[in-house]
Amino acid sequence: MNILMLSRDPAVKDHASDTAQRLQEYRNLVDDMHIALLDMKGSAFSRLRGLYMEGRAFLALGNNKGMLITAQDPFEVGLVGYLLHMRFRAPLQLQVHTDLFSPYFRRESFKNRIRVYMALFLLKRADCVRVVSRRVKDSLVMHAKVKEERITVLPVFVDVMSYTHLPRIDDEHSIIFLIVSRLSKEKNIPLILRAFSVLSKKHTNVRLTIVGDGPERENLERLVARLGLKPLVEFKGRRDAVVTYYQLASCFVLASNYEGYARTVVEALASGTPVIMTDVGVAGEVVTHESNGLVVPVGDENAFLNTMIRIVEDKNLRMYLSEEGKKIISALPAKELYLQKYKESWEKCGPLH
Repeated sequence: MNILMLSRDPAVKDHASDTAQRLQEYRNLVDDMHIALLDMKGSAFSRLRGLYMEGRAFLALGNNKGMLITAQDPFEVGLVGYLLHMRFRAPLQLQVHTDLFSPYFRRESFKNRIRVYMALFLLKRADCVRVVSRRVKDSLVMHAKVKEERITVLPVFVDVMSYTHLPRIDDEHSIIFLIVSRLSKEKNIPLILRAFSVLSKKHTNVRLTIVGDGPERENLERLVARLGLKPLVEFKGRRDAVVTYYQLASCFVLASNYEGYARTVVEALASGTPVIMTDVGVAGEVVTHESNGLVVPVGDENAFLNTMIRIVEDKNLRMYLSEEGKKIISALPAKELYLQKYKESWEKCGPLH
């Protein structure tokens, strides 16, 4: 089997990144894998044309024998995959890593509204689809009318063993809330900051650590200053190693408007860090409200605040969620089984020419 993978993630070319290391393990599953990366420089047309030409060159060299095209989104990258699929008749797998039919996704930008229509066109024409959660699968069946048997649910692998055996580091004097996230609009971090501002007036022992970077960082720093939270909120920037932050945190918080999966939630659970999250991604699939985490409605700032108050005031709740979170993570598949399922997701696309 030979795989052409089309991607827009620059981490695939960073050999030290988790993404690149995962891809190396995928390479070991097949005879050959070529990764074509969408260049983020130049006009949209020139970038897409460059991706198409690189993909075409790889497919032509292989004489299309045992070839599969996998595109890491059902948008611009998926369109290039579809054009190559039409040119070479190689099976096409589309991957969906976000909840694209969430109303919040469509409202975020005009570009996203166009992407929804693009996905509706492409998903019906793919030979198979890989999604990262049951939530996304259900949305594709409902909105795009994709047949269930063509969909494989396979989240991004998280090496939970890196987190599960590490001891908790509890601060007796502070309750530390933690965000590990790309700082972008859909993460709705201002909601957390506003809730935290109210919380800090009632409980003076709370702190907030933000790990990550992104286009919204300056806006978030200005909001922190405007709310008078500078002494209580610390921006750590992007970090490759985040394990210690999970160990130190009293609670992990995520207020996203939409998510495909939310890998950081799984990392937090594996670390024994209690989780508050909005009803996105793995909520209802991995995280069950009041069982191993606390789930609040998307955009409900008051509910988020009240849930943070519960965490601060109830040590027994924190201990309970810590233990139950670890239990649910222990049920996730080991790496060997995950890789087997990944290969099966390719084979599901039908006979390879």
